[in-house]
Amino acid sequence: MMQAVRHLVTTPLAKGCSDTLTVMKLKQEAADWLSPPDPSVNYHIARATRHRGTAAWFIGSSTFMNWIQSGSLMWIHGKRMILPYALMV
Repeated sequence: MMQAVRHLVTTPLAKGCSDTLTVMKLKQEAADWLSPPDPSVNYHIARATRHRGTAAWFIGSSTFMNWIQSGSLMWIHGKRMILPYALMV
């Protein structure tokens, strides 16, 4: 990957550019593009869209309580659905 970044900033376009700030900006943009996303962004978006009482039926169920006591792994598979407000009224 770093070889690709080096190639990007050593191309004739970058070599012909006398503006050091442009080359530095190009390097920073390449590094930003290659860096992993920040997972806290998705976490905070999900927290903000949660409604009070979501999954209360599940958390209060005997299945969930038994799982808590067992200490084993629980895999929940499903689709996240966001319904339009008009359908929820």
